[in-house]
Amino acid sequence: APDIFLEAARLLNAEPASAVVFEDAAAGIEAAQRGGFRALGVGSPESLSEAEALIAGFDGLTPDDIERRLALVADYRSRREWLIVERAVSAEHAAAHETRFAQANGRFALRGRSPFGAAASPACFVAGAYDGVASAVSELAVLPDPSAIRLYLDYEAVDLSAPGLRCYQRVLDMERGAVSSLCSFKAQSGAEAEIRCERFVSATDEGLWAERWTLRPLNFSRRVIVLSAIDG
Repeated sequence: APDIFLEAARLLNAEPASAVVFEDAAAGIEAAQRGGFRALGVGSPESLSEAEALIAGFDGLTPDDIERRLALVADYRSRREWLIVERAVSAEHAAAHETRFAQANGRFALRGRSPFGAAASPACFVAGAYDGVASAVSELAVLPDPSAIRLYLDYEAVDLSAPGLRCYQRVLDMERGAVSSLCSFKAQSGAEAEIRCERFVSATDEGLWAERWTLRPLNFSRRVIVLSAIDG
């Protein structure tokens, strides 16, 4: 029951819809959502699958960090049937998630690899190139991959397998055809940054896709290396 959360909101003179509950238990997440609160899980994604967003802990966390994570799943309760949320992934299991986060429009397709993971091979496809060839199965042609972008913070690669990557979250919005990924990364030098990648494949223009990266330094003014290439 959400009684304790509702009472806390009353004492703070806050509306449930404008408040966030932090919970480390699935029952607490459920109670918060029943009370009309936004629910942010603290701990393991396996036991907090219904939380709107997830954090590992409160160390170094700011209100802005929380706001950005919740912004990835805006209107989660009313639009949850449109959203696929990934709150944790390891380098060993990244390939298993590629189909779930793939984006396509009937002509052009991108494999759903995490932007913070190793490059997939092949990663980019086009349909219709072999339509004139007799075949029982429609074949996809492999295109050069333009999404091979790698970031280095103080010469250290931002990667799923790196110990400095944390607060990872990826959301596929099936209604809008967009995937948003967010993480924070702390290099061994102590430099820390928040990184966001947004990817869109157009349903109206078969040849159009776009990707936007945002990097926000949290505690440093140092070298950031961005490597962008077309993998042919």
